[in-house]
Amino acid sequence: MESTAAQRDRACGALLGTAAGDALGAGYEFARPLGPGQPVEMIGGGLGPFKPGEWRPRSSPGNTHRVLCLRTAAISA
Repeated sequence: MESTAAQRDRACGALLGTAAGDALGAGYEFARPLGPGQPVEMIGGGLGPFKPGEWRPRSSPGNTHRVLCLRTAAISA
């Protein structure tokens, strides 16, 4: 089944949004919630010794990795 340009555009937006959300949230994962008005920043850390914005192959945040696996499976189907 062929997809339309609009469908492909939405799929790309979903992938980018997932990756951006994971990147911003990785340093806060399993931490206490931020207080009201406290800004979300790229702080690094998370579940590894990562610098803010750092990415290593095979170490992407969990949700991004799973979504990319689903994308690969969908393209192969």
